[in-house]
Amino acid sequence: MKRFIQGAAIITTPEVPRYDSGRIEPTQGFNTPRAQGLGPEAFGAGIGQGLQQSSKTMFAVASEERAKADRTATIQARTALDQAEVDLLYHPQTGALAKRGKDAFSLEEPTLKSFDEKTAEIEGGLATPEQKSTFKLLAGQRRVEVDKQIQRHVFSEIKTYADEANKASLQSTLENVVRNYQDPERIEQERKFGLAVIMSDTDNKGLPPEVVKAKVASWESMVHKGVIERMSVDNPVKAQEYFDVNRDNIIPTDAVKIEHALKPLVKEVEVNAAADDIFQTNPTASRADLVSAIRERYKGKPWLQEAEAEVRRLYEDRETATKKVKNDAEEAVYSYIARAKLDGRVPKLSDIPGDVWANLAKVNPEKVGKIADEIRSAQEHATDRTRAEQDRRDTKATVDNLTTWGLLKTNPATLRSTNLDALLAQGKISKSQYQDLTTDQLAIRQGKGEHEALLLSNKAAVDGVLHSVGIRDDPKSEGKSERYMKFYDALNNRMKVFELENQRRPKQDEVKTMARGLLAEVSQDVNFWPIDKTVRTFEVDISRVRVPSIDRIEIIRAIRANQLGISHTVPISEEQIRRVYLEKQALSGGKK
Repeated sequence: MKRFIQGAAIITTPEVPRYDSGRIEPTQGFNTPRAQGLGPEAFGAGIGQGLQQSSKTMFAVASEERAKADRTATIQARTALDQAEVDLLYHPQTGALAKRGKDAFSLEEPTLKSFDEKTAEIEGGLATPEQKSTFKLLAGQRRVEVDKQIQRHVFSEIKTYADEANKASLQSTLENVVRNYQDPERIEQERKFGLAVIMSDTDNKGLPPEVVKAKVASWESMVHKGVIERMSVDNPVKAQEYFDVNRDNIIPTDAVKIEHALKPLVKEVEVNAAADDIFQTNPTASRADLVSAIRERYKGKPWLQEAEAEVRRLYEDRETATKKVKNDAEEAVYSYIARAKLDGRVPKLSDIPGDVWANLAKVNPEKVGKIADEIRSAQEHATDRTRAEQDRRDTKATVDNLTTWGLLKTNPATLRSTNLDALLAQGKISKSQYQDLTTDQLAIRQGKGEHEALLLSNKAAVDGVLHSVGIRDDPKSEGKSERYMKFYDALNNRMKVFELENQRRPKQDEVKTMARGLLAEVSQDVNFWPIDKTVRTFEVDISRVRVPSIDRIEIIRAIRANQLGISHTVPISEEQIRRVYLEKQALSGGKK
């Protein structure tokens, strides 16, 4: 028996004899009993029967081959139809089932049209009527299935779109309620609109009454909850009143949450209002009086303890603010006094601007009197001798000053903790020495040991050079310690000149070179230094050096541009200018 596919059916036919290699063999099931003795074949009848049987066999073979070709063509057509269906329905970009929202509403007609066009195209490629007939039957069934899928998808998208539209509408309506929480008419308008949306949605879906009732109750609760939450930000007490009026229209679970959230907010408002009331009524009262007053006025309130804590906090804040105002006013006055001291002057009342004095007098009149007494006392003690000594320190470093300066310059550990303002006020260092040491002290305090190492390195370099000529830092050696400090002072000024010209500090080898050069220099040119004998440059009397005006301007400008750690409001002393000029002249050989 043979089977072949026709459409969705499987056809069964009897198996026919096969013709193969020039002979005929009957198939099993059709064997004929062989006659005894001579049959018709003996008389030639077998030849005619063989020819007839051969013709039937050839026809059967041809029919089977045609059936095979039809089956193959039908299978190929079905495969092409499968691919066409996949492309039309499931393509991630262009497939009908990939469309969403409004894009899916009108899918049925264009999709079926495309399916029909593709079906016709595939059918046109078939060769025989049998192939086309079988394919049409298959394509018709497939078209019905495609249409069902599209209709289901369109229905689902319409439902989803409607749900999302309703959800967005309700959300927008609720936001309108919250934005207009202070407008009862607008709230009612938005509430009714939301109800209309819900009723339309439930009618379209055919929901049962109990579900509709639950949705309506949920919407009513959401509206009131939104109003209360927004209102509680500005006025928790008013929000509590709104909640009390509309509580019956809020579902129980929401009501419990709202009540729990409002309770501490309302309590905080009442506590703050009570504390502010007592504090404003008694603005200058002591802490104890404030607490006593709030206990008396709000006795029995459940939040009285919190109100007492709040009034104490208000009192502490007031005291802190008052202290800060006083401190700021005092610091403003003392800053002008400090500027005067830094300039080397005894402070005067006129150094402090009138508005600064007035501000301090307003917030702390007692302090104004004390500061004024301090300034007057300092002025009374500024005798002529003190002023003369100050002038002398501005132009010449005494032996004692030089020794004090040298001890601090070569001992960074001591310099770190020394009160330079006191030394300057006591006349133990000159103004230029004060500025020099202040720069080093600031660098030591702000650094991590680098500047201490630099100062000690410079001292080691100087000690090595002076040791060879018998000049040592030895207080017990009469005259030698003074010469050591003079040399160190002169070398220090030379290193400053080096910094001005090279924009960096000299290295230890360069310090040694400068020290050796300074030790070898002598000065006797009366055109620049009116001295009458040859001396080492570092021993020249600085007070006798005269600086031409053009050089003075250049030196001041260079010092201002390269000061480190000193405010530009600090004046440059005459001694400092003379020393820089002396060093420049020594380095240039006394030539301009």
